[in-house]
Amino acid sequence: TVSANKITDNNGIDMWNSTNNGYGIVLVSSSQNVVSENIASNSIKDGIRLETSAGNKISGNDLTSNQNGIQVLSSSNNKVTGNTITNNGDFGIKLVSSSDNTISGNNIKNNNEGLGLNSSSNNDVFSNTVSNNIDCGLRFDFLSNDNRLFGNNITSNGYGVWFGGSTNNAVFQNNFV
Repeated sequence: TVSANKITDNNGIDMWNSTNNGYGIVLVSSSQNVVSENIASNSIKDGIRLETSAGNKISGNDLTSNQNGIQVLSSSNNKVTGNTITNNGDFGIKLVSSSDNTISGNNIKNNNEGLGLNSSSNNDVFSNTVSNNIDCGLRFDFLSNDNRLFGNNITSNGYGVWFGGSTNNAVFQNNFV
């Protein structure tokens, strides 16, 4: 468990190789961890990064002014819930080549892009508030197929939801304003 830390200006916690690497919290090849109630801000890379990791819970964190708030790479069966993700330079949450994850109950606002999936399939995205992101609220790119997007509040983004090269995604019972 990693909890109740304040991480500022690239000096972070690395569960694989502890160095000043520009990230807030990094888990690589890690499973069954809980990362909760942390503050990660002003990292030149990701506030929280999961890579080749499974079965982790990322919850209740405050991620502000990083390149990406949370990035999930080649990872599955993780839960990203109840985080506040604001003012990040690229994505609030970004999934790349990741499947079977749950993204729910997050407040994702004032980022360049809210939530992005790239080559990521079979993920559940629900009950998030996605607002005031410059480009897209939610972006599904490059074979991000068979995802479920429901019960989200998607407001005041450049584009609400954008699909590029992605098929068979279910979008239902969302609020668009």
